[in-house]
Amino acid sequence: MLRPHNIFIYTISWALSAAMFFRHTLLSGGDALPGDRGDTRLLIVICEHWFRVITGRDPWLSPNFFHPVEGVLGYSDALLLYAPPYATFRLIGVDMFSAFQLTLTVVHIIGFAGTVVLLRRCIGLPSWVCAVGGVLFLSLNGAYVAASHSHSQLLSIWFIPILGIAMAAYVKATDPRQWQGWLAGSVFASFFSVLCYTSFYTGWFFFLFGMVSCAIGASGFIALSGGRHALVSTISFLRSRMLQLGFFVVIGLVSFLPFWLTYLPVKAGGAVRLFTEVQLPTLIDLINVGSGNFLWGAPFEKLFKSLEMRPGGHELKLGMPLILTALFLATVIINLVRLCRSGKRRNLLLQVIPEKQSYLAVTLGVGVVLCWLLAVQFEGISLWWWV
Repeated sequence: MLRPHNIFIYTISWALSAAMFFRHTLLSGGDALPGDRGDTRLLIVICEHWFRVITGRDPWLSPNFFHPVEGVLGYSDALLLYAPPYATFRLIGVDMFSAFQLTLTVVHIIGFAGTVVLLRRCIGLPSWVCAVGGVLFLSLNGAYVAASHSHSQLLSIWFIPILGIAMAAYVKATDPRQWQGWLAGSVFASFFSVLCYTSFYTGWFFFLFGMVSCAIGASGFIALSGGRHALVSTISFLRSRMLQLGFFVVIGLVSFLPFWLTYLPVKAGGAVRLFTEVQLPTLIDLINVGSGNFLWGAPFEKLFKSLEMRPGGHELKLGMPLILTALFLATVIINLVRLCRSGKRRNLLLQVIPEKQSYLAVTLGVGVVLCWLLAVQFEGISLWWWV
């Protein structure tokens, strides 16, 4: 149960992060929305389309802004998770533009609350660390720049902690007969499809990062437990949960039906992007936060402005600040050293929580670094083509 001082810490932390992220809207008295007058208006009319669908005035797949062309919802992100709060605000009389800003605020609240629950209840970190983690996650430079460039659909990353909570709940249900495990797995499978139907880029990159992290975690398990032991444990796990995992696959496939019905016809019509259109970052872009960054834009203005002058440079200033990057890498290295010094190597995964925290930090941290390396180009060469 939350204690009063923890509620105070979380509330203040969220308010500070919201004030920072939405500062231009607040300073304008609510008149300025994130982004420009182009794509931001598209996002608003997509949300308005869902409102009209919910109220029975428009067909599901055919927004009226391309009338008389039908089946064009798949030309962009569908923003499904934005629809419930947006429609609620519209139903009580809020105008389109204010409803969209309020929707982003609701998504921001969900992201902070989800991060705190994930870090506190699932991982067991102290309250103040959870508050700092929530602020950092909701204040990511990449998210702010994306919203500023009219890509507010990418703020759907704030829903990802819900998937983490569901995954943690499934792992904690050690007995496959427990209803909590069935519920958690079903939530994960269905919510992932809804996330993809909100922003397919968010869903795709979460899937890629998840697969890379699982491969790293499995490799570490094999290295620490021995190949034969790891194989026997894996086979035993799959046998005990075969029916359950099959059920989750069915749930996921059924949940993805709206996604396929929306996007496959569009893809068949040739509306796809080519690899040659992809703007790949260089190594320096990992810390490229842009000359307009609130804290770091001025000290490194000359460097960042030169990077922005490149073709497509405005799309590449999504990096992390230098100090935050250094802290992230230091955390991964410290936890890796901690694991290597552990005396109980063969039963590492069954040890007390601090060991599990280190294992998780290393797995996810190395996963982030590998995904960085996949995307970065060196002298025009990148592994991203294989992805």
